[in-house]
Amino acid sequence: MKRLTQIRLPVDRSHRLRDAVAKRLGVPLDDVGEVRVIKRSLDARNKRRPVHVYTVEVYEPGEVPGTSRETRIAPKNWKGSRPVIVGAGPAGLFAALRLGEYGIPCLLLEQGAEIRKRSVHVAKFWKRGELDRWSNVCFGEGGAGLFSDGKLNTRIRSPHIRYVLDRFVDFGAPPDIRYVNNPHVGSDGLRRVIRRAGDHLRARGCELWFETRVERLLLDGSRRVEGVQLAGGEEVEAGQVILAPGHSARLLYRTLLEQGVAIGAKDFAMGVRVEHPQVLIDRVRLGRSAEQLGPAEYRLTYQRDDVRVYTFCMCPGGYVVSCGTEPDGVVINGMSNRRRSTRWANAALVVPVSAADIPGDDPFRCLELQRAVERRAWEAARAAGGRHALPAQRLEAFLEGAGEAPLPRVSSPSGAVAVDLEEVLPDFVTRALREALPVFDRRMRGFISRDAVMMAVESRTSSPVRLTRDRT
Repeated sequence: MKRLTQIRLPVDRSHRLRDAVAKRLGVPLDDVGEVRVIKRSLDARNKRRPVHVYTVEVYEPGEVPGTSRETRIAPKNWKGSRPVIVGAGPAGLFAALRLGEYGIPCLLLEQGAEIRKRSVHVAKFWKRGELDRWSNVCFGEGGAGLFSDGKLNTRIRSPHIRYVLDRFVDFGAPPDIRYVNNPHVGSDGLRRVIRRAGDHLRARGCELWFETRVERLLLDGSRRVEGVQLAGGEEVEAGQVILAPGHSARLLYRTLLEQGVAIGAKDFAMGVRVEHPQVLIDRVRLGRSAEQLGPAEYRLTYQRDDVRVYTFCMCPGGYVVSCGTEPDGVVINGMSNRRRSTRWANAALVVPVSAADIPGDDPFRCLELQRAVERRAWEAARAAGGRHALPAQRLEAFLEGAGEAPLPRVSSPSGAVAVDLEEVLPDFVTRALREALPVFDRRMRGFISRDAVMMAVESRTSSPVRLTRDRT
């Protein structure tokens, strides 16, 4: 097997990949066996002739490609107690999958509902503002990511990434997520994938209890974990407890701190969602090639000294959605379905928040800042007449300090009301955004436009607290 990088093909000639491989190797086409794509990215700097850039593995005729799957020897007879996993988001589900591969069935506890019932709760919240505190966009089978459209890109490097992608494909995700530069399943497809993952776990002896809220740990006299206590008072014994409650399990975090669990403040990021017409982003990024390549994406970063602003979780052809977990706070996120077919593009536009910059030693000081800004967003929307709408402002009006200019139509199923976001966001966030946005407009002409809208508040980028772990 040989690995080749930087194979560049015009996007309309992607079907000639094997020919390009043979040419690179200097061999006849018949001497090329299977060509396995490891990575494919798009170079659209030349809008008239964009190219796909490939990294591939090339096998000789008759050679059998290897597998990326790890071989695990499962215990023949598991003698220990059944492990308990708290949380059915990505971390909890993959913990259960890994234990299952070792032949260790587990009990997975999730305070939210299973997907079908949870989807009804979310629809009522988006359309009518009826929040189910324990089953919502952040809580339930699949976790918060279930309504974040299944973008599987990450900034970290890990040997486990391919394993995760393979498992998604096993459960029905599109095979191209293994190699495209920004893998995407879509919220509609992701629900099917997670349901199949749950069925797989049950078939291997795991139990999944939904609408089951864990209230506290059970500790013995030496403070060793013996299990968990549920909200109804029931106790579940377990020799091992894996905590994977997600970034929004605020009540549980406070209980754990009271029980002596080591918790510390953690850096996160905060800002807004910026939304543009998709045709504008297509024109700026791809020119005439947009019709051939589909909805365009972008990623922008600005840094000067200690000021940093960046985009992430970009959703071409998507929606901005409300995803709060408390009745007096507004939180937003972006999502898109597999086809990415709406008329809007949105991305998080955020500023890092350092725990070291917040005075005091309270482990919840970052969480309290997050909570305070979410509450201000809710108060601003209510004052503007929005019962469950998102607070929003035209990007141009924000830069000019023009206050509450009328809004264009937005993608959010909850709607939006015009507010002055300077009254919602912390000063350091508004200053950083106003410094970075003109730079972004120079890089992407039209980023600042009359149709661009900012919606608040994007605050659940990651957890603002960390459960401290030792090395064992």
